[in-house]
Amino acid sequence: MERADVAKELGHFLRTRRERLGPEIESGVRRTRGLRREEVAEKAAVSREYYAKLEQGRALNPSSEVLEAVAAALLLSGDEVMYVQDLVARLRGGGVSEGADGAPDRVGARLVEAIRDRPAFVVDQRLDITSWNDMTCELLVDLESLPPHHRNLSWLLFTNPEVRSRCVEWDEAARQNVALLRGGAGRHPDDRRIAHLVDELSVRSSSFARLWASHDVLGRNYGSRIFEHPRAGRFEVHYDALQLPGSYDRHLTVYSAHDSVGERALSLMRSICDARRQDETGPSRTHR
Repeated sequence: MERADVAKELGHFLRTRRERLGPEIESGVRRTRGLRREEVAEKAAVSREYYAKLEQGRALNPSSEVLEAVAAALLLSGDEVMYVQDLVARLRGGGVSEGADGAPDRVGARLVEAIRDRPAFVVDQRLDITSWNDMTCELLVDLESLPPHHRNLSWLLFTNPEVRSRCVEWDEAARQNVALLRGGAGRHPDDRRIAHLVDELSVRSSSFARLWASHDVLGRNYGSRIFEHPRAGRFEVHYDALQLPGSYDRHLTVYSAHDSVGERALSLMRSICDARRQDETGPSRTHR
């Protein structure tokens, strides 16, 4: 991605953050959607002209002080500030190293192999699933049966009916998923496979296209999910995502039971996996 394109991406992001802020009200009439540029400029103590240049993608070397002030004026979250910092690093010729595409995920494979009693998987900046254990397949879908380019969390969530049916609060999961993918795109603006994935999903799913256009950003996070499993029933799990060591942008996500209902559900799923493994003559279903 050229510097001018990165500057335009930064400008578009700042505009969407400005427009989400509450408008001022005059005589009970909604004056405009979000704040005006001059209002943000005043809050950030920068000139109207320079803030306009930022939103228009014409500022190629914004200072850290200006960006900090703008971030405060726009009430950016920690993840959103990191997204801005990633874009600015690209403007200055830095940023995240891409590493070797398709490099073996040895660290992630070792970790998920050691985790047997709960779903665990590793994703990269594209949300491609690079390693997983058999509990992940039991919870979501049989990843081994899918083409490699479909082993992607965004693709599964927006195009796979089985995954969608098992995710009870799909709307919230979808929103967070797209925000995570946007964060990965910010860290790797030159990743053509992310751009291709976004283009494909935008055509296949109007929900994805709408969420991508919202420009929300989320870093690696933690929280809870509710699943509906055909045999284990409905249960809630916690999830935690941790960055893995090494030069590649990969994160390990592990699901753990929220309560006794979740414990029983995961235990049943473990029994299903063990029974299936006994019927198989092949190696362990941990993949890399």
